[in-house]
Amino acid sequence: MWLELLGLPDIKDGTTFAKKASHGKRIFILGFCWTASSLLEEITRQKPTLLQDIQVVDFNPHVIEQLRRRGVSVIYGDISQRDMLLHAGVVNAEIIICTLPDILLKGASNFKLLRQLRELNPTAKIIVHAELLTAIPALYKPARIT
Repeated sequence: MWLELLGLPDIKDGTTFAKKASHGKRIFILGFCWTASSLLEEITRQKPTLLQDIQVVDFNPHVIEQLRRRGVSVIYGDISQRDMLLHAGVVNAEIIICTLPDILLKGASNFKLLRQLRELNPTAKIIVHAELLTAIPALYKPARIT
């Protein structure tokens, strides 16, 4: 409750981390902002049956509430945390999308997230955001395992 006084509302159903692993979902959207919202809207219009295969992971209670009202499967959690990604079920995903720019990834970057996702799920198609054209080649390089 004191977080709400600071402008950080709590999730109404008492969720604190990840509500339930979603091992049946094929497509993961990590973080939900402008681009992800547009993508979801297009999927809703063009191929609504695909919505049942989508799992969104985000930590904004307002976003979670809105997505749940729309019938979208969503998990509350920090996408930069490895344990959260494991619990959410990204190891079983076919497609993983993160449209968030680095500036919104507190304590992380798309490069770090990509390496972590590749380690957790070497076969998934992974799409991440690049803020600069010069950053793209590094994102395409295979991860070095040390």
